[in-house]
Amino acid sequence: MTEKEKINFWGEFMTTLHKNLHKYLKYKLKDIELKKEEVHFLHYISENDSVEQNTLSQCFNVDKSTTTRRVKKLIKHGYIKRKLNKNDHRKYMLFSTQKGKELSKDILDLFKVWNNEITKEITQEEIIFFKSISNKIIKNANNLIERMYENE
Repeated sequence: MTEKEKINFWGEFMTTLHKNLHKYLKYKLKDIELKKEEVHFLHYISENDSVEQNTLSQCFNVDKSTTTRRVKKLIKHGYIKRKLNKNDHRKYMLFSTQKGKELSKDILDLFKVWNNEITKEITQEEIIFFKSISNKIIKNANNLIERMYENE
């Protein structure tokens, strides 16, 4: 595979998969008032008993103002609550409400359906191999970005 073919393959592959996942989520979640990005935040908060607000920025690679907007919307709709960190009053801890936990479970079910559909006719060995290759590519991409910022 030539260098140009590699670039086209990975770029096209990632873009197509990403767009299709978000089309799927947008369609399936059309009756709720959240955007797909907020859904990811809610699911992460629900999966972890409590999350420091800054952790969301780091985990999802978004700036603090974006995190604040998304968190405010989740609070407004009753999916999460925010409390001051008992150990550090400069930080906030986020917790999922019962309503948030229920929606998060529904979201997890959607992801299970998505994963089953996109991996049908693919063997377990192929999935393991694909994950291994993908993890190496992600690691290389992360290392590249880290090196870029180290040299500033």
